[in-house]
Amino acid sequence: MIRLEGGAPGRVRVIGSLDGRGMKHLFEAISQGAVVLDLSEVDQAKESAVMFLARLPKERCEVAECPGWLSVWLERFRRPAGPGR
Repeated sequence: MIRLEGGAPGRVRVIGSLDGRGMKHLFEAISQGAVVLDLSEVDQAKESAVMFLARLPKERCEVAECPGWLSVWLERFRRPAGPGR
């Protein structure tokens, strides 16, 4: 589920899974100006969703809250590919 935070303009909270339909809603929210992502209640994610989030420019979209496992996964995708990768 994607929830736009009423008291915080531009803030989006993702609850549950980052997958197909949820990603469509998240993409729409970002397109409409959401700049702060609260991923604290994400409990699972598809690799394609993590890759999408990792590619968002940090100056356009900030991840404010994120579970440790998802944070590690995001950083793996953000690192430039090097030897042996």
